[in-house]
Amino acid sequence: MKAIEQFNGFMKRNGFKAHTIPMSINFPCSSRDAEWNYSDVPHFQFIHKGATATNISIDKHIISSLFIQKIFFLTVPLQIVNTHEDRESHFYYTNAFGLWLSIYTTYEDNQKGCTIRTQYTLWYKYFFQKPFLYIASLALKKNYKRLNQEDGIMRQQRGNLRKDPNLLFLQDKNNIIGFNDTVDIYKSNIRLLDFENISEKLSISSLKDKKYLELESYYLAIVLTGTNIKVWPTICEHEGACLVKEGSQLNNNHESTKLLESCPWHGKSNRVLASFKLSDLENEQTFKHLCCNFRVRLTTEYLIFEKNN
Repeated sequence: MKAIEQFNGFMKRNGFKAHTIPMSINFPCSSRDAEWNYSDVPHFQFIHKGATATNISIDKHIISSLFIQKIFFLTVPLQIVNTHEDRESHFYYTNAFGLWLSIYTTYEDNQKGCTIRTQYTLWYKYFFQKPFLYIASLALKKNYKRLNQEDGIMRQQRGNLRKDPNLLFLQDKNNIIGFNDTVDIYKSNIRLLDFENISEKLSISSLKDKKYLELESYYLAIVLTGTNIKVWPTICEHEGACLVKEGSQLNNNHESTKLLESCPWHGKSNRVLASFKLSDLENEQTFKHLCCNFRVRLTTEYLIFEKNN
């Protein structure tokens, strides 16, 4: 028996009544992106600003966490248990102000992306609790809007990356993306597919002129600062966060202000993949990026990127 069936059956047998609040939203992403988002543990402290949390217990199918949640002008401690028993849904529950709250979220693919349906259920037993249902409903709707705005950045980015047939999300092979599958932020979960015949030449004269160029097919940025050339990733190879600041400019006195110092989703530090001086002619370096081994070498005219065998 699934957790939702056990929970609902227990509440009904003990005389509790259900007040339901159905919500739905569409995102231009895959249902696997929604599943990953709801299972992803480490993004909470970087993305969600309305609460702080610590995790008490984590395994593949269940996580128990303590939250300090802001509800209107109040700061409320909550214990939340979240279960994930199939790839199409998450079910979680908590208790606050004498009301039990259960949340059942499902996600399915559609022609334009993914439909995410969330049903909040407030469980009450006594007539005097009814006025609290209205207040709780307002708080839930406000929280729902804020959470989707915050998580929407991650889902949108993943949806954009899926338009590239040359990228593979490695966790898609899992039957279920569990909670404990997400905790290692140093694990590379994205890889390039068509990598065998890579041979890209980047003009040194263009780099001197523009100071910043991208190899978009391989998610790399090349930055010239003074006489130093540095190669950076433009997405985090952990789960695909964008590492380029939108609308930013180049700062000639420092490293490029176009590039983030760390992943905005999970806090993993961004790092230089390769570094040259303009005088380092015929210098060659290797690096690993998106689960692929690159070789890059500098000539008088080009910075050349190839597969490292």
